[in-house]
This record gives sequence, C-alpha cells and structure tokens, in this order.
Amino acid sequence: AQRAQPAADVAATATSEARANLPTPSDAAPEPVSPTASTSPAPVSPDAAKPARVNDPDLQSPSELVRLEAQWRRDFPMSEADVRASDTVMGLRGEDHAIWIIATNDKTPEAAALLTAYMENDSYREAFKASIVAAYKQVENSPKLVDDLDHLTAMAAQIVNEVEERLFPTPQPATGQTAPSRSKAIEGTLIEHGEAPYQHNDDNQMSYFVTLKPEGGKPRTVWGVGLEEAMNDSNLKQ
Repeated sequence: AQRAQPAADVAATATSEARANLPTPSDAAPEPVSPTASTSPAPVSPDAAKPARVNDPDLQSPSELVRLEAQWRRDFPMSEADVRASDTVMGLRGEDHAIWIIATNDKTPEAAALLTAYMENDSYREAFKASIVAAYKQVENSPKLVDDLDHLTAMAAQIVNEVEERLFPTPQPATGQTAPSRSKAIEGTLIEHGEAPYQHNDDNQMSYFVTLKPEGGKPRTVWGVGLEEAMNDSNLKQ
C-alpha cells in the first residue's frame, strides 16, 4: 500500500518517457510482418472480423495486460498465431509489454502466463529487456523511482530469469564457481559491467553483471558471481 502512489508516479514517468523513445506497433511499418500475417492483398471485411473480436475470451481476462494485448490484436488485426509466427512482430510486442507491465503493475496469474509463454521467443525477450533497461535509464538519477521500478518489474524480472535459466542453464549456475564453458555465454561487444545487487534490487545479494551486444543481435545482460573472472578470461573489449 505504501508503494502504490510511488508506483503510479514511476509508471507514469517511465511509461511516458519510454513511449517517447521506443517504437510501438502503431509507429512501425507493416511490411516487416511475415507474409502469413496481415499483409495478404485480400481485404478482410469488418463484418467478417467482428465475431472473432467479440468472442475473444482474452478481452474479458482479469489481467489488464492480457486485455490490452487482445485489444491490440483486434485493432491490428492479427491472430495470436500470426503474432507468434513473426519474430519482427514479437519484438514489437516485447517493447509494448514492457511498457504495459510498468504502467499497469499487473501481477495476475494470467499476466504471468502470457509473459512466460512469449518470453520463450528470443526477439520478444531481448526487446522486452531492452525496454526495461530504457525505463531504468529514464529514472536512474532518482533512487526512489528506481526502487519503485524494481517493484513494478519484479514479477517480469523473475520470469525472464526463469526462462533464461531454462534456455541457457550453463551461463547461470547455482554455485559461484565458473563453469568451463562459461566464456561461450559472454561473446560479443562489451557495453557495461560491474558489481551490483542482483537485478539492481537493493534487497538482493551482490552479484556481477555483464551487458553485451552480440554480433548482429541486441544487447543482453547476464548475471552471475563468476562472470567477472569469465569476462577477464574472454578478453572482451568495450
């Protein structure tokens, strides 16, 4: 309850500023969408689309995030299968969902299920993380707003960690020992690194983070107490 108003403040700040800097589907050109999506020359009549819109159960979801996503699909219009079939569109969804999760503070099971399912997609996950990082940069000079943002993004951060631990088990071992193959997990151009509370949350224990930009990919941040040694062994250059 004590964090409700600060959460609203940081949501408004981070959301308005992030929207000014991050592309949204309405700003994006439709041509990157896969040919199986909405780029078919055959027009879809409004009357034909209405039944699917009315009957979409996600529009009645208790999760505001799920409802917002259903409304976006309705207005585009695209089916969920079309969305998930296109890495380009999934990247755009990751950007929007990061903003929405901050603005709504939605921690419902339905929101968690949506994030978990979508987070399996690399384009979505990296875009989501990049948008969260951008939101933090907007408030980095205010410890209070950073703290509020930590709480607003706590569920999403946990989901990202769980998905990445499942997809990349070696880079994030449970112990502090450096795995022999850890250097493979930190190949790329070094953007920043250092010691900090895990996920930059002061309530967490100290860890080490490395933010990298793989060749042809988007920046990615990984955490682990053994990363400093692995980074030195990899001879990464900033």
